[in-house]
Amino acid sequence: MQRILTQLNRLYILLLLLSISIFFSCVYYNTFYNAEVNFKKAKKIIEQTPSSSNSENEEIPSQAKKLLGQAIENCHIVINSYPNSKYVDDAYFIIGKASFLRKEFFNAEKYLKKLIELYPHSEYHKESQIWLIYTYLKMNDLDFAKTKLNELLATYS
Repeated sequence: MQRILTQLNRLYILLLLLSISIFFSCVYYNTFYNAEVNFKKAKKIIEQTPSSSNSENEEIPSQAKKLLGQAIENCHIVINSYPNSKYVDDAYFIIGKASFLRKEFFNAEKYLKKLIELYPHSEYHKESQIWLIYTYLKMNDLDFAKTKLNELLATYS
């Protein structure tokens, strides 16, 4: 009887650990999924917003700005809570692009550079380099943008 109880306790503990593992895995994936969904919704709002002739100084819609902020927050959770996750490079990419769309160019630069430096084999590596060059243009750092563009062209030609 004691042996059966011991085996049941082991089975219970194993089931509990498995349940906790699945729960945390779902929380982690849902956090990233929500970041992705919020980013896509914000991008769609921005794309559907009619722009004036002076679109450089135009503010993005407040709902899009809020969604981008939520996407950035969720990506920070993924990066800080799950640093070994397969979604960390995706999170850096979303933060970089979301910051760019919010016209927070210094943050965009910071996270795009991190992605480029930390994840040279990421599927977002080349695209991040292009976004980084565009960020330098928006920051009016034309010389650096030109230098980075020439480096990019030399690398991939």
